[in-house]
Amino acid sequence: ANTACQMVETFLSDAAKRSEAIAHSEDGQTVYLALWSVAFADAAEAFRVATPLLSDSSVVRRYAALHLLCELGLDAARPAILTAFDD
Repeated sequence: ANTACQMVETFLSDAAKRSEAIAHSEDGQTVYLALWSVAFADAAEAFRVATPLLSDSSVVRRYAALHLLCELGLDAARPAILTAFDD
């Protein structure tokens, strides 16, 4: 839990590290927490950033994005969420 809190703190204060994690991390929790950090400030931006990950080659990265999109509860995310279930 402490590690997750430290990651969130880093991602909230360092946009470059957050973007790096979203773009390259293969750890689902790291990707999710980076996306969550985006959503904390701007849910619409998190939707924009997470949606392309739904077609990522890594299942853990796809799942992290899908989980975040489901939690956002944005009407705009519904089509992307439904498409992800074809996976």
